[in-house]
Amino acid sequence: MADVTWYGNDSTTPNDLSVGGNWSTGSVPTGGDHVRLVSNYTGNLSAGMSTLSATTLGDVIVESGFTGTIGTISDPMDIVCGRFEFSGGGSSHINLQSSSIDVIINDTSQNISTGQRGLYITGTTLQTVSITGGIVGIAYQHGDTSNVTTLRVHNGDVVAGNGCTLTTVDVYGGNVVLNSNITTLNVYGGRVVAGEDCDITTLNIKDGIFKNSATGDITTANIDGGVLEMAGGIARTITNLNLNAGGGIDYDPAVITVTNFNAPDAPVRIRASVL
Repeated sequence: MADVTWYGNDSTTPNDLSVGGNWSTGSVPTGGDHVRLVSNYTGNLSAGMSTLSATTLGDVIVESGFTGTIGTISDPMDIVCGRFEFSGGGSSHINLQSSSIDVIINDTSQNISTGQRGLYITGTTLQTVSITGGIVGIAYQHGDTSNVTTLRVHNGDVVAGNGCTLTTVDVYGGNVVLNSNITTLNVYGGRVVAGEDCDITTLNIKDGIFKNSATGDITTANIDGGVLEMAGGIARTITNLNLNAGGGIDYDPAVITVTNFNAPDAPVRIRASVL
């Protein structure tokens, strides 16, 4: 196992992952190698993007200060690795393929156009994806797919596309848009929007705002703080609504059906007003 740094400055074929001269060791990384993209060498990665697709690397870390671009929407960098961490500043497209790992995202490029992401990421068996900053898209492009066991967002601007299978989502801050079905969504803060046909099995709101503008339904909503916004839109259903002291809900009964409204355990004041 070697520690390998991306240089991207081969004299004849720069920016190509398949060219040994673009790597610090003079050769393309092999199985178990630890790969770094660092601030001292910021050459783009724009060719040979599938070179490492059949190699199981060790750590792959894109450090803060690396400003080179990585791949494109149609040609992302394909890798399998034992650990992945991203803090880069260039537009990046990364497919982690079958890497069954935790992913750490600290920051991304902020210099992007409206509707674009600083980091586009996919993977078929991602475990915990922890995001503390940046503008991130998970299976963002139409047709992309990903599986994430736990998505944990502390800050940043995050979108999970319709092709992303999510089991548990924990949101502590930031702005998050979820366009796919979720088994358990825990909102501790920030602002979360459910879009497209997002169905939620269990929604727990402790603080923050959750806006359901999707066409999907909620099986059980436990509101212990914060606000559930479901005003207007098309017909949707909350099968079990548990509204407790400290929580609130804005909804239009003309389009929102609450099948079972369970009374809180403690004395509360419930007021109705026009939205």
